[in-house]
Amino acid sequence: MKHLKNHLIILSFLFFALPMQAQNWGEKVTYDSVTKFEVYAKTYSYSDTPFLITDIRSDTLYDPIQSFNIKSLTVYRPFDGTAFLNKRPVVFFVHGGGWVDGYSFWYLFASQSLAAEKGWIFVSVDYRITSDSVFIADEYCPDKEHCSDTAHRTKAAWYPDNINDVAEAFQWTYNSIDSLGGDTNNIFIFGHSAGAHLVSLLATATAYQQLRPHIRGVVSMSGAYQIKTLDMYVFGSAIDQTFQGGHEDNDEELDDASPWSYITSGLTLPFFQLLHCSMDLPSLPEQKILFTNQLDFFGYSNENVFFNGFSHVTEMTSLEDINSEPSQRIIEFIEAHLYPTGIEENSDADNSELILFPFSPNPVETFTNLHFRLNKNADINITLFDVSGHPVKKLLKNNYPKGEYHKLADLTGCAPGIYYCILQSGKISCMQKLIVK
Repeated sequence: MKHLKNHLIILSFLFFALPMQAQNWGEKVTYDSVTKFEVYAKTYSYSDTPFLITDIRSDTLYDPIQSFNIKSLTVYRPFDGTAFLNKRPVVFFVHGGGWVDGYSFWYLFASQSLAAEKGWIFVSVDYRITSDSVFIADEYCPDKEHCSDTAHRTKAAWYPDNINDVAEAFQWTYNSIDSLGGDTNNIFIFGHSAGAHLVSLLATATAYQQLRPHIRGVVSMSGAYQIKTLDMYVFGSAIDQTFQGGHEDNDEELDDASPWSYITSGLTLPFFQLLHCSMDLPSLPEQKILFTNQLDFFGYSNENVFFNGFSHVTEMTSLEDINSEPSQRIIEFIEAHLYPTGIEENSDADNSELILFPFSPNPVETFTNLHFRLNKNADINITLFDVSGHPVKKLLKNNYPKGEYHKLADLTGCAPGIYYCILQSGKISCMQKLIVK
């Protein structure tokens, strides 16, 4: 999880130093090469209360981090020359850096393949890092020049501040991304190194299970999944800066932070893609094996990918190139797990031939109300599909005259989880998401 700064200087740009062009939303991003789409970006605070930090490290990459709002994220939107694209898959990205290093603007290059070439929404997240060189930007440390009072300055973060920030950023993204061109049915969380650990924890930990139904898939590149079994010669210092109990005799805290700990029977988990490379950091390949075995043992879907000839750094920086193997495998995974294609969540527009209204309440248990409207006579089917797009249960099939209907549906036999309820007549379909608890 060593930070990437020496490599990212060449391949990325400081976001706020980019040449910009005015647009009705955001500012234009400049890449080194011509891309299929233009991309515009805008930074938001995902918290009602900004959290300001100062990073006193001397490298110029840290110069902007003085009274910097770490609870922020940047949304990258593709533009086709006429309009911003809408209802696009969303990649929610969490950077690495051993929990102690890294800022989202170092990773602008990753938006090139996923936003500028694929036309997806790319969300790059900052979160509180746990370095002993990062402090709350109060009166004792507003900037590097005025941060020498070691008796009064305050370290900015410990675990679980980092994962709580990622969860808060994800909730903001789910609540807001529809208005920014994203598809809330297709939010994939992607992390590298420490970021891979955090997105995997977000998808598995009990504390964040209310967010799990909104995560379509997890792309976890060279992550840590059982922290107490990491190589402490390599990771001990980062763990000591991150966990107040340190890396020795601290199983309870380290287990709490380990995605491996939460994999048990009876869960509804998103799809997982687990990636690592031939020149990875010590013990990370073994970490992936541990986690894969746990997922397999309990029968949870996961895909394993190995990159030969890539290092812990280059597997990530290669995302600048859409034709690189890491880019292609991530894109293939996301495309393979998009929710059923060609079917949109229905609105209640009066001119729709079929209208399936949102379920209320949602989640539900055994029975639910099917509330739909037909604006002409129709033969209809209402079918429940699982997240893989496989039909689970036929809920209703009949011919109905024009009108509005309420029909009781029996969900007996449906395991807890996320489903898509699809109302279909001929070639016309509409859909609503349903969660069974």
